[in-house]
Amino acid sequence: MQEQNADLRAQLARETDRPGGDQSGASSEPAPHELVSFKAVFEGSRAHSRAVEMELRACEERQARRHAALLASYLGEGFSRRGGDGDAVGLLLLVPR
Repeated sequence: MQEQNADLRAQLARETDRPGGDQSGASSEPAPHELVSFKAVFEGSRAHSRAVEMELRACEERQARRHAALLASYLGEGFSRRGGDGDAVGLLLLVPR
């Protein structure tokens, strides 16, 4: 068993010492072009997720504004005056808790 271990280590050393030739064994470190493509994909997915988050926030804001407009249509004229209760309700609906 020790002889097999020594033989396998020697074989591995020979295969890793090959100059630029065919490396048929699995390498533990990815090639530089694989790292670059992974980084590009990662940055692209990060930018995409940021764009999706911004779009979701914009949708939530539109929905809150629509909700406030629907509520205001059922309330009296004094409610929508400047400095009235409508400003406070609008603030509560638009600011996250």
